Amino acid sequence: MAALDALSQRIVVRAHVRGMTREEIGPYLAHRIRLAGCDLPLFEPATVEAISRPPTACRAK
Repeated sequence: MAALDALSQRIVVRAHVRGMTREEIGPYLAHRIRLAGCDLPLFEPATVEAISRPPTACRAK
C-alpha cells in the first residue's frame, strides 16, 4: 500500500485518544451543551448512565 506509506511519512504528530470514564462523561456532555449555548440540563442521570455503558455489538457471521 504505497499510498498509505506516503501518507504515513507526512504525518508529523500521532495521538491516541483514550475513552472517557463514567465519571467524565456527564461533565463532558454538560460542557459541550453549554458551549452550544444551552444552560438547561438536557440529559437525566439515567440517560448519562446509558451513554456511558460499553457498547454491545452483534458479530457478523
